[in-house]
Amino acid sequence: MKIGIGFDKYPESYDFIATFNDISGIEGENVIQYSQDNNPINLCEITLYQCDLEKEKFIDRFNIESELYDNSAYLYILSSKGEILTSTYISDVKIEKIFQDNFDNLNVIIRGWLIESSKGFYEITKKRLTSGIKKLGEWKSLPAEKVQGWLDSSLRLGIYGNDKSNKYAIIDGKNLDSQDKFYCALGEEINGIGGYFGRNLDALHDCFYGGFGITGKFTLEWLNHEVYKLKFPEYFKEILEVFSVNNKTIILK
Repeated sequence: MKIGIGFDKYPESYDFIATFNDISGIEGENVIQYSQDNNPINLCEITLYQCDLEKEKFIDRFNIESELYDNSAYLYILSSKGEILTSTYISDVKIEKIFQDNFDNLNVIIRGWLIESSKGFYEITKKRLTSGIKKLGEWKSLPAEKVQGWLDSSLRLGIYGNDKSNKYAIIDGKNLDSQDKFYCALGEEINGIGGYFGRNLDALHDCFYGGFGITGKFTLEWLNHEVYKLKFPEYFKEILEVFSVNNKTIILK
């Protein structure tokens, strides 16, 4: 796995000015200034580790490209073959600091207005791309604040399959100790290990339109639903409403 940085050339190309071995800060861990409207776009510092270029060459490329493309860039997560898997947008990007570590690796700190990834996203994505997710239910041990990171990773890595009609799925409510774990269970039941099928009510509604593993008739059997219902009564009602609006069936047990 590699990290690429490239300026916004769409629709021309997705060229990188450099690649790195690792990154920190794309979940907004190092906020300098918060946006005024409480959206997830904040002024942040991001550290890129172990650049593949020499310092002077990186600075030259960065300065030329940033001037050409209005300081708007993407931070790419790349496969081991250099293929783009997903990206994060950052605007008004500037070099804050360039330094070498004890092993003479070139590291770069940049700052800019970042569309933050969900908490836990990078850690989970890195695990998926290195050691992999080997069994169903690995999300069960996640703390509530990192569940959206799991779902974000599943969506952005495209872990969903071809649409299936007349699908019958079964989930168990006794392990759903946070509101969003409903989507983890549903996603894996429909699309396999680490699978995606929604991350909130709007996304669930969108998934029923097709392209995410379900088309036509669908039935969900929800075992031990009372456990989830007692913890999240209003949200439980809203889930049932999304199913009803989309003419999907839930069997509560």
